[in-house]
Order: sequence, then C-alpha cells, then structure tokens
Amino acid sequence: MKNNNTGWIRVLRFILPYLLITATFQLTGCLILGIDPVDIDAEKTSFQDLVIVFFDLLGVFASLWVFIVRADNEKFLSLGFQTKHFFEEFGSGFGIGVRAILSGYFLLFGLNEIQYDRIHFL
Repeated sequence: MKNNNTGWIRVLRFILPYLLITATFQLTGCLILGIDPVDIDAEKTSFQDLVIVFFDLLGVFASLWVFIVRADNEKFLSLGFQTKHFFEEFGSGFGIGVRAILSGYFLLFGLNEIQYDRIHFL
C-alpha cells in the first residue's frame, strides 16, 4: 500500500529555505536602515519597523515564488492572486471582516472590557 502523505514532506522541505530567505531579506532591511540586527532591545521607530516588515513581506513572496515557479512548475497566479471575480470576493470578505470585528467589539463592550472616558476631537 502506497503512503500518500507527501504533503508534510513538502512542508518540511519548505521551512528551512523559507526561514533563510526571509531572514536574508530582513537583514537587508536592517542594513539599509543602519540598525544592528543582533540587538533585540534596540529602539526602533515605527518607520523602521515598517521597512523591516516590508522586507519580510518581500522575503515571503520571494520564497513562494521560488517554490511555486521553480519547484512546482506552476504559475504564481495559481496561488489565488487572480483578478477574476475580485470585487465580488472583496465585498464578501470585507463584510465578513466588519461583522467579526463589530461582534467582538460589542461583546467586549457588553462585558465592560471597553470603557470610554471621553472623546477628544483634534
């Protein structure tokens, strides 16, 4: 009987290169900003955090591209980046997200976990 559990093997083969690629991109972002990547306690501004996270995102896309295009011989758009039916799916996804956030907000407000002292408009 043949074992068809090759999905886990593929995931394990993806993890180490993913970590190396994203770490390389984050290191590049740190070096561009002039931040010491080894010092975890270093003070960073919001802009520096944004740039590092952006480079992390680039590393994720690079990892996906390597494994989808090079290893699987698939098109990158096969991951679901097509624009077909975009507005229909965007509307339903946005609606589901708004309902989830509002239900969480009203639940926390009903449990007195959210309280307002005042509202200050600038």
